[in-house]
Amino acid sequence: MELKLRKNIKVLALIMGMILSSTVFTFASERNGIVIASEGIVRKASNFSGEVIKTASIGTKVSVLETVGEWHRVKLEDEKVEGWMFKDIVALDKMNDKVQKGITTASVLNVRSQPSTSGSIVAKLSEGTEVTIIDSRNEWYQINIQQAANAWVHGDFVRLIPNHPQGVITKNDVSLRENKSTSSKTITTFKKDEKIFIKNYQEGWYLIVTDKFVEGWVMEDEAELSINVTRPVSRSGERADIFNNVAEITKKYLGKKYGWGQAGPDRFDCSGFAYYILNNYYGEYLKAKSITLPRSSRDQATVGTNVNKSDLKLGDLVFFNTDAKIGKTITHVGIYIGDGEFIHASSARQAVMISSLDEGYYNTRYIKAIRL
Repeated sequence: MELKLRKNIKVLALIMGMILSSTVFTFASERNGIVIASEGIVRKASNFSGEVIKTASIGTKVSVLETVGEWHRVKLEDEKVEGWMFKDIVALDKMNDKVQKGITTASVLNVRSQPSTSGSIVAKLSEGTEVTIIDSRNEWYQINIQQAANAWVHGDFVRLIPNHPQGVITKNDVSLRENKSTSSKTITTFKKDEKIFIKNYQEGWYLIVTDKFVEGWVMEDEAELSINVTRPVSRSGERADIFNNVAEITKKYLGKKYGWGQAGPDRFDCSGFAYYILNNYYGEYLKAKSITLPRSSRDQATVGTNVNKSDLKLGDLVFFNTDAKIGKTITHVGIYIGDGEFIHASSARQAVMISSLDEGYYNTRYIKAIRL
């Protein structure tokens, strides 16, 4: 009897470990939050294709009833409206302290089955990939990926970042202040396009945290949210010329408005545009190839096969760094439509547009391309 009980306990512990290491986190305890997006879209389903129930204004308080993966099921304060909000639209008053985030810093980072170089390699991550850290042991971090329940990376190749929705500074010479007042002491000054993390919103001010974990306030019109969705790496091989009609299809959306956190059909951000086109027009192809397309540009760049710029084909995804200071982190994506051009949702032009790969701004900002 005692032996059987021990075995049952071991089995239960194994099951619990697998649940904690799975790719979908579910939290059922109710928490309070506040909408930090200019458009807090509430949907019927926990995906970007879900029907829109309501659009809440920035600063709207919500009760988070549960969290499943990247989505919160919320109830709007003083209203009977319930639905799903994407996690980066809401700042929670109490984060899960056991979960951290990080950015990989190695050009190719081996993910191992145990916290040791003797562990087998279960995946490889490219530089700039955001990871969710669920545990640590000595100098190793356990991360949440799809390929394996046990996935470890060495801490020397991961830079910790604040576990809050990511944003960007929208103006030059923006002051980070100790309190939400223009007369408050300046802690530091930002340049346009610098990355930040948004912790709260009050009375026209964002409470933000820098990548060095310095906290302070900036005015609402000096910063905005940016999509920051962690998805695991997928792999795919070569593909047939199924994308011959991609130019014709995507040009139907020229001029559609840019909208942060939106994936169509009338408003898009850059990765939302690629996500919408590929899933709605080429979904069967992706399914046949067992490709799960992530939602963020940075994570979309980890899917598929890398191709040279000189070998681009219709439908290839092209990636760029659009930070003020040119770097290697991917922040923008478009779809190649031939003749050295790509189509994309531009935050600068606030619309879906066509740009050249071979000249001008995007020529200098080009990072890589992948083929699904």
